[in-house]
Amino acid sequence: MKNKTKYLVAILLMLISFLLIGATNVNATTTAEVNNYSDLTDKMSDNVTDVVKLTSDITLREDYDTQIFIEMSKTLDFNGFTLTIPKNQRLQLIYKNSLDLKFINSSSSKTAKLKILANYQDPIYNEIQKAEYTVNFEMDGIDVEYIK
Repeated sequence: MKNKTKYLVAILLMLISFLLIGATNVNATTTAEVNNYSDLTDKMSDNVTDVVKLTSDITLREDYDTQIFIEMSKTLDFNGFTLTIPKNQRLQLIYKNSLDLKFINSSSSKTAKLKILANYQDPIYNEIQKAEYTVNFEMDGIDVEYIK
């Protein structure tokens, strides 16, 4: 009886320790608020930020395609603002890993918009750098305005 009690107590302590380890292992989400082109491209390309949130309308480069190298899963929260791709330019998304990319609108009161002023057939260019990578892209709550 004494051995059974020790055995049960040991199992109970192990279960409690596993539960405590699981409860303390919380993944924090890193969010960055951006209001200009430079901050947008920096935060979308870094290896730290999970959510990039617009705090104003942003227009991408007008003199050259905007290239964003993405290495980890990201959420671009338009937050009710507009991201504009200028005429004759493209947004180039270059994926350097398997990841999820989401464009969302968290604002319940303002409409978010992706405004495309390009003369390209593919104003948003996607490149996956290795065949074994998979990229899941999702867009929710964003109006796309294509002006050709």
